[in-house]
Amino acid sequence: MVSMAGPLHALVEVEALNLVVENLVDAHSFTTGLSGRVRARLAPEVYRTWSADTLLHTSEAATLQEIYWMNRGQAVWLALEQAQVQNMLPPPLNVIDRTRGVMYPKGWEGTVSAAGTVKTEDAPGGTAASVLTDTDAKSPVIPCQPGKPLTVSAYLDAGEVRIVWVDSSEVETAGPTSGEVDAPVGGALNRAHVSVPEVVGQTAFRLVITGATTYARPQATWTDSPVPWVSGKGASSVIFGPPRETPLRVDPNNGCPDNYSQFAFDLTEIG
Repeated sequence: MVSMAGPLHALVEVEALNLVVENLVDAHSFTTGLSGRVRARLAPEVYRTWSADTLLHTSEAATLQEIYWMNRGQAVWLALEQAQVQNMLPPPLNVIDRTRGVMYPKGWEGTVSAAGTVKTEDAPGGTAASVLTDTDAKSPVIPCQPGKPLTVSAYLDAGEVRIVWVDSSEVETAGPTSGEVDAPVGGALNRAHVSVPEVVGQTAFRLVITGATTYARPQATWTDSPVPWVSGKGASSVIFGPPRETPLRVDPNNGCPDNYSQFAFDLTEIG
């Protein structure tokens, strides 16, 4: 797979993005009072940056440069290679509502977090560290790619997961639906999923959960079957910084093609 970037309904492959390093920016500070008690102050949101400094053939960086110039100052979608096979959803708990003492999954509709943990069938370690409560929940709009597979899943106490297609006018249309989850055994949540072997004529979708009162670990991947759960890796609002190019002199008579450059670039997630 190749990393992809661009507007939601028009992602393109960008080979240069397969070499980026992800950094979490979680602003915080600590103060110690006269009593010795330590207090923490946290920013309400966490965001990510990506950076790369790599040797590329100029043709490999051409799309990166084009995206920068065509979308300068505009946020675009970033679907890194690992996100496509791990989890295209954004990070699961990213916005703090201090007045209510809860956290919201960023971009989701109709969800609030609940305290405590719940056993999850066949999940790593058997426990979900954060459980959400609602009867109906919708994920943010996520890109998909015609010709590639798609799988969505979540751990539920009841109900089902569905794929709802979203067209370029942001209109939702029907999509594939999974079977209902049976009542949990021994308090464990059961994993429900629905897979599409090959996406045809669609470029975006939502993961929709219906009929559940408790659920955990939602996931969407460009794979033909469920994969082990990983925290969200997708990024819907990313600003491309200007690529910095250092042309290199390469001797074509020494068995190396010319037109290689050292490229450095940064990407920043915005809220």
